[in-house]
Amino acid sequence: MKPDAILDNTVFNISARIHTCDLISLADNLFNNILIPQAIASEIQSFPKGYELEAEQKMEYYFSRIRLGSKGLQLCTTYDSVVLSFIKDQQNVDNGEAEAIAQAQKRYIGLFFTDDDKCIRTLSPLYPNIRFVPTLYLIALLDVLGYLPNYDEVIREYFTYKPLPLQSKARKNEKEKFRSAYKNAVLHFNLSISKKDISKKTSLKRLGL
Repeated sequence: MKPDAILDNTVFNISARIHTCDLISLADNLFNNILIPQAIASEIQSFPKGYELEAEQKMEYYFSRIRLGSKGLQLCTTYDSVVLSFIKDQQNVDNGEAEAIAQAQKRYIGLFFTDDDKCIRTLSPLYPNIRFVPTLYLIALLDVLGYLPNYDEVIREYFTYKPLPLQSKARKNEKEKFRSAYKNAVLHFNLSISKKDISKKTSLKRLGL
């Protein structure tokens, strides 16, 4: 049976700005349900208007799916109230992220997708039963299962929205995060992919980055 997962607003924001595919719709192939806390749904609904038309339309589409309760994206308001209260007192965590973890604890969900590094640093040590993973991990999961024939284009668009740093040390760290996300996606499905192929898939030079 496919697992459930929770997605932060940061993942929706990136998906909305990638024009060559729809990561959120493709994620329906990976998970039984993608649960969306109320605060994250509100963030999706309040996406800035009048600046990025295509991204705005995609965010409206995501919100309509959540509101209608269509298969895949599901609004979920079931939380562990004690956990929610505790997390809201933590620094570097917004309401959506707090609700996501309180929801994960209540529903025994072990996968939370977020690109908020400060949130990950704050909460992952407190909740080792939950895997905090970035959008790059979602892209890698989709690719290793064959759902992204245009993987290279998607990665280039991702790094257009989230540019790599110019400073060498920071760039090296981001490169390692990229490689780690792909490697962990391969391990997620117990697939046999060589280190050489993983390095090729995540080569910034090959991708023109």
